[in-house]
Amino acid sequence: MFAADKVWTPVGGDGREQIGDSRRKWGVPRFDLMQVHNLVDWRAHLETLSAMKAAGEIGHIGITTSHGRRHELLERIMREYPLDFVQLTYNILDREPEERLLPLARDRGIAVMVNRPFRQKELIRRFEGVALPGWVDKFAPKSGDRRRRANRTAFPDALYP
Repeated sequence: MFAADKVWTPVGGDGREQIGDSRRKWGVPRFDLMQVHNLVDWRAHLETLSAMKAAGEIGHIGITTSHGRRHELLERIMREYPLDFVQLTYNILDREPEERLLPLARDRGIAVMVNRPFRQKELIRRFEGVALPGWVDKFAPKSGDRRRRANRTAFPDALYP
């Protein structure tokens, strides 16, 4: 298991305490990844996480943003801090990260986790029932789920919770 969580105590909050509580609730000796959630008090939390990583208390550090916001600040943090991971909004409609954030992550060796890949089901609903192009058949399962092969809709039922 790769245990990952986020710290998001507000300004003046105790990030170490929140991380310790989360670790106990998870029942893990340490987190493989701890991220600053939505840039909340990011300076203080990155300082704490950096010290925890140096002490071996966590494996990797990262930072998150969502809803496609605050990319300028995220870019600045990515340039100035030794991050291991970033999490950002990216999908076929929200493509701004392609311009600077994804190339920067590649150049700095920062792993990228994508949130909102389906825009909270908006993209699933938009294309539900739309026939897939013919070339998809070569990727369809050869046996098993006959309904999925016969239906040939843009998103299989398995993607719907």
